[in-house]
Amino acid sequence: MKIAMIITAAGMSTRQIENKLLIRSCNETIIEKTINKFLNNNLEIFVIVGYQKELIVPIIANRFRNDIQIIDNKDYDSGIASSLKAGISVAGGNYDYYGFCNGDKPFIKVKTIKSMLKYLWKNKPLILVPKYQELSGHPTFFSKDFIKDFNLISGDTGGREVINKYLSEVTCLPINDEGIILDMDKYLDNKDV
Repeated sequence: MKIAMIITAAGMSTRQIENKLLIRSCNETIIEKTINKFLNNNLEIFVIVGYQKELIVPIIANRFRNDIQIIDNKDYDSGIASSLKAGISVAGGNYDYYGFCNGDKPFIKVKTIKSMLKYLWKNKPLILVPKYQELSGHPTFFSKDFIKDFNLISGDTGGREVINKYLSEVTCLPINDEGIILDMDKYLDNKDV
């Protein structure tokens, strides 16, 4: 089974003063931490850049040059849908599943990703969404059957639009990992400064 993992790192971080993907923690940027979670899982990883790519690309290219493909989304300011479509377009149609994760998800546990991939291999759901205490999170995985639907999305809705259209095809996997719902915006908004 072939899986393309598309990590979006093109957004403008409009809710924060600085680009949240470039915040450093324990000698790594947030985008490095997120990418690192997906390595060594037999995934082909595509990282979509756009806003401040001149700062992000040197960091991730230097560290992950043999493990990822970097894709420039020139239409990044139109919303996350453009990044998902750019990733799918470059990846091509030769994958069984397409996984999606925002680049500001450094808190996801590696064992969560492994559990989700194991579930995909064993059960082959059409759409797989992790849930923590009834809240949907990342990463999400879609069968190649839905790629045509991603070509129709626009703006900032992302995969939610496809999920809402095909609710009966969604498998929700309970995950004991708050990291699937915690992103840097929530973390920084709740952090005592």
